[in-house]
Amino acid sequence: MVKKKIVVIGGGITGLSSTFYLKRELEKKGLDYELVLLELEQKLGERSKP
Repeated sequence: MVKKKIVVIGGGITGLSSTFYLKRELEKKGLDYELVLLELEQKLGERSKP
């Protein structure tokens, strides 16, 4: 069986926090999904820095 994927687009503060909390909920409920975080830039969260 193929593992289902959830893709979060954008590695800013919203994408990072969404991925974090989604991973936590999936683990808590015992669901087997692969989380993928896509970001255009090499560093995550760059726009949230002043």
